[in-house]
Amino acid sequence: MRDAILSAIENADIKLDDESREMMRLAAADEIAWRYFLGAASRNEPVLAAALRAAAGREESGEPSGDELLLWDVRASALLGAIAAAYRRWATTPGAELSDLAAKAIDAVLPAIGSVP
Repeated sequence: MRDAILSAIENADIKLDDESREMMRLAAADEIAWRYFLGAASRNEPVLAAALRAAAGREESGEPSGDELLLWDVRASALLGAIAAAYRRWATTPGAELSDLAAKAIDAVLPAIGSVP
């Protein structure tokens, strides 16, 4: 699951050049702009929640309860928060590599969200 998430970040339709880094740095310095960025990222939560559920093999277990769906949404939200933190750190830290930061962020939350009830 970790490698798939990292691959998705690396293959996202986002140019990771100096110009995009500077634009993200400016957004990171402005809380209103940063909240907009987080709002845009949160639109991926349902897709990520479904992917996490499928990766955990929970897709075949029938129709999930509302509580179970909530837990998958929370896991996806935690993961998106970690990824957003990695982007922010990348944008504000000259010379930092996004792939390294994303891996550290994912590794920090994956053990907590990886456990299946």
